[in-house]
Amino acid sequence: MSDEPTSVRRRSGPGGERRRGAAARLVAAVVAAVVLAVVVLAAGPSGAGTAPPGEPAAPGGAPAEDQPGAPADDACSALTGETLVVAVKDAQPFVFVEPDGEPSGFSIELWQLIAGRLGVETDYVVVDTVPQLLDEVAAGRADVANAAISITADRHQRMDFTTPTFTSGLRVLVSPQDDPTFGEGFGRLFETYLVWAALAFVGLVVVAGTIVWLIERRRNPEFHHGIAGIGEGMWWAVVTMFTVGYGDRVARTPWGRLFSALWILVGIVLVAQFTATITAGLTVDELTAAPTSLDALADDRVVTVRDTAAAALLDQRNIPSVLVGSVDEMVDEVAEGRADAAVYDGPILEHRATLDRRLAVVGEPLSLDYYGMAVPTGSDRLECIDRALAEVVEDGTWQRLHDSWFGI
Repeated sequence: MSDEPTSVRRRSGPGGERRRGAAARLVAAVVAAVVLAVVVLAAGPSGAGTAPPGEPAAPGGAPAEDQPGAPADDACSALTGETLVVAVKDAQPFVFVEPDGEPSGFSIELWQLIAGRLGVETDYVVVDTVPQLLDEVAAGRADVANAAISITADRHQRMDFTTPTFTSGLRVLVSPQDDPTFGEGFGRLFETYLVWAALAFVGLVVVAGTIVWLIERRRNPEFHHGIAGIGEGMWWAVVTMFTVGYGDRVARTPWGRLFSALWILVGIVLVAQFTATITAGLTVDELTAAPTSLDALADDRVVTVRDTAAAALLDQRNIPSVLVGSVDEMVDEVAEGRADAAVYDGPILEHRATLDRRLAVVGEPLSLDYYGMAVPTGSDRLECIDRALAEVVEDGTWQRLHDSWFGI
């Protein structure tokens, strides 16, 4: 009887060990499977590395551009040391043509950054008009045209363009500082905001005059007891508000003098506010009276530069316009009052308005335009320029250049 428990222990021991061993092998298998899955996921589908986003993997798992003999790299490397002919025109602030013929500006500095990455030299050719600029590229006399060139469908039929280098839009330039005629100036006296301002002024004078009359009428002979005393109080309120102080009506009681001091302080604020209201209202009238949309331009004398995106838009919308040969002529037409408004590229108009206080750019953009560099159709340099431009954008250089020319 005493041996039975021992026999039982011998039978149960091996079975428990087998169960524990099986469980340990199962856990080990699960851990191994998890580790293997993590390794596979980390290595990627190819197991040898993959290309960064947007770069196709070449044989062996390396990016195509890292493989010897990649056509794009060979083509771009072959440009090193070449001299590219770049056609430009004056389009401030994108291109300034200096007296010695050397160009500068936002577009020129951007091209210099691209040329530096490509390892190419530049030979600038300066032309006078946008059609000449585009003809240089279309005829193959220039490798690149670089200025404030809008990318349009019509131009794409004659040449190719890089990815956009700048976002712009057509704006309206006016001359709101024109002196009004006598009739216009007299009519503005009856504008709604001026009428309300005048009524508020009169109301405050009546209230102040009545208060000082009530305070002074019993102790100050300069303020009569009758209803006429209110008029004397109003006269006192006017001369005190403007700090004229003729001295014919003076508060003599302590409360009257205290009120006089307060009224002088209030008067200084009210006069300043009233003056600011009139000035701001007249300025707003000048600007809001200017055309700020294409529909508002229908009855105005509009000027723009021929063979430009602005001229095409006005023609498309059947808006009559005077076509001139240059931006200078267009701006002069508006500044001298021969035209009511000019329609052209917003950044260029804004730059001109900063140089001439007679001019102002009004309203929202009339359209959305993208600038780009033009190259001959099928040019093998296009891909290389685009790649260098993408690098300039990605590393923040383009933004810093933009901020230095146009502000943040």
